[in-house]
Amino acid sequence: MGQRLTANFTLAELTKTRHDLDNTPSLQIVQNLQLLAEKVLQPLRDAVGPVNVTSGYRSKLVNQAVNGARNSDHLYGYAADLQSPDGNHRKLYDWLKSNAMFTQLIYPAAMGARQLQPQRP
Repeated sequence: MGQRLTANFTLAELTKTRHDLDNTPSLQIVQNLQLLAEKVLQPLRDAVGPVNVTSGYRSKLVNQAVNGARNSDHLYGYAADLQSPDGNHRKLYDWLKSNAMFTQLIYPAAMGARQLQPQRP
């Protein structure tokens, strides 16, 4: 799953999990992740610098393991939890709020995670 989605984001990065569970996305979900990377994540990175994706796509089993919402957009490849490597998470939030279309933008969230759920295509 080393497929490059954009200049700075790979499929592996958007599907990684710390749980020993299958997290292989369907073709449709890969297409959703591609749009997420192209329309939101890459423009964000181009504007503010490096961005860490702490959670992207989650299979049902992974979502259950992390106590995710039953109908989380992570299940469909429409959401990403983000952090700034320099700890300045506010710059991510400010840029996203001004420049990205989303259905939910959470800041701050528990334990430093920032969640972005772009508007579905």
